[in-house]
Amino acid sequence: MATIKRLSNAQDDIVNIEIPVSDEELKERNNDYSTMGDTVFVTKFRDMLFKPVTFSVKDNKYQIQMNFCTILIVSGLIGHK
Repeated sequence: MATIKRLSNAQDDIVNIEIPVSDEELKERNNDYSTMGDTVFVTKFRDMLFKPVTFSVKDNKYQIQMNFCTILIVSGLIGHK
């Protein structure tokens, strides 16, 4: 018989996500966002987009990372079939 699975929610403590941005970097980004133009802001922080994020589920660590092609497809910049 199949095992019944459930979706996680915001209150679950099963998954732990390690935030790849320090508190100082977050403050800097918040300040820069309100003062810089869109193009300058995106250029300054473009390297953060492709950094892998580490998360753990029941003591097993995993990494996930978006790649450039995924971003282009999701944002609609290139078509896909």
